Amino acid sequence: MDLDSEVITYIDCGSGVAGDMLLGALIGLGVSPKELGETLARVIPVRGWSLKVTAVERRMWPAWSVKVVGDRPFTSSERMLDVVHRSALPKAVRANALTI
Repeated sequence: MDLDSEVITYIDCGSGVAGDMLLGALIGLGVSPKELGETLARVIPVRGWSLKVTAVERRMWPAWSVKVVGDRPFTSSERMLDVVHRSALPKAVRANALTI
């Protein structure tokens, strides 16, 4: 993934969305699991984790299960915000994430 390129994706999740399910949907749309893990590792300043991606079936539909394996550093919302502040995400993406 090229972090400098801009791709706009609209996700209608009026009732919310689970992060693992969203990542699985993106993989189902063609995002490489390896590339996704490498990209996240480049922008998240936390070590000791990896993604485990497996093909599954949900209600007779093919899907992708995405789990974070390893360290879980987010013991508070303040810690999560700190990681986002220190991330290598583009400035606009970082600002949007902090606003959300």
